[in-house]
Amino acid sequence: MAKRTRYYQGNIDLDLISSGKPYNDLRKTYIIFICTFDFFNDGRHIYTFENICRENQKISLGDETTKIFLNTAGTRDDISSDMRDFLTYIENTSEEFAFKSQNRLLTDIQKKVDAIKSSKETEVEYMTLLERDRENRELGSILTLNIIKLYNKGMDRNQIAKELHIDIEIVDKIINNYEEM
Repeated sequence: MAKRTRYYQGNIDLDLISSGKPYNDLRKTYIIFICTFDFFNDGRHIYTFENICRENQKISLGDETTKIFLNTAGTRDDISSDMRDFLTYIENTSEEFAFKSQNRLLTDIQKKVDAIKSSKETEVEYMTLLERDRENRELGSILTLNIIKLYNKGMDRNQIAKELHIDIEIVDKIINNYEEM
């Protein structure tokens, strides 16, 4: 997930300015992940990262990028009651909880969720995404079978990657999983 935030930051920055434009055109950005598990295993509900100097943590890089990880499984008393309600709602996505909490944000979110669920357009889009995911899983299975087939024929990992036009890391991962079975 840490590398994913880096990837997202790069994409955001590329979208914000075109080649040759001044870097000052970059705006302040926040990347927020909402997790149902504690990625950092420190019991916090919120982890906020900004670029700071290792040698002197009082010095900030000042690039105006912030990455925030919200964690529904936090155990510390480190957030407001509104944030706790929000994370509880995310964990359970309960219409009953949203309306009982009397938290305006949660009721607004729940109303939007209800509207999206009842939208035929959204249903078609969702079904299209499900179909795409199914097709991608099928393609992944076919690729896995081809890698294993070539590996069992004696082809080395680099040759397989070159033959199938894929990264060696993918080949290594699939073969390593195969050998562990």
